[in-house]
Amino acid sequence: MAPPKVPYICATFCAFTFGSVVALEGLGIIPSLKVDPNFDPSVAAQFIRVSVVIGLLFIVAYISSFTASVLKQARGRIRLKNKELEEKAFQLENSRNYLKQKNEELQNAIDEIETLKGIIPICANCKKVRDDNGYWNQIEIYIRDHSDADFSHSICPDCMKKLYPDYIPNSEKT
Repeated sequence: MAPPKVPYICATFCAFTFGSVVALEGLGIIPSLKVDPNFDPSVAAQFIRVSVVIGLLFIVAYISSFTASVLKQARGRIRLKNKELEEKAFQLENSRNYLKQKNEELQNAIDEIETLKGIIPICANCKKVRDDNGYWNQIEIYIRDHSDADFSHSICPDCMKKLYPDYIPNSEKT
C-alpha cells in the first residue's frame, strides 16, 4: 500500500529543514550571524522551535492520513466479509429449511408405510391367517388390514388347467 504523497513530501521537507538548522547551528554557521549588531539570539531559537513544531505537525498529519487510509481499506474488507457471511447465512438457512421439509416428507412417508413383521401364523391347508385376537382370516383380508396393499384376483395357468381343463385351448394343454 502506497502512503499518501503530499503529507510524506511535506514531512520530509520539514524534517530536512529541522535537521539542516540543527546541523548549521552545530557547525557554528548560525552563530556566525551574530556579527550583525541587531541580531537577537532568541530569534534563532524561535526559528528552531517553530521548525520543530512544523515538522512534528507534518509528521503527525502524515501518520494520520496513512492510518486513515489503512482504516478505510480495513473497513472495506470487513464490509465485504460481512456481506459474504450474510450470503452464506442465507444459503445455510435455505438449506436448513429444505432439509427440514425433506425430513418431514420422509417422516410422513414412514408413517404411511405399514409393514408386516415377524412370524405370521398361517393354516397349512386353507392358508387362512390367525390375527392378534385369535380369529382366522383369509390371507387377503389379513394383508389388506395390516398394510396398504389391495388384491385383485385371477387364476394362474397351473390352476386353470387343474380347475377348468375344458376352457384351455388344445395347444396350451401340454
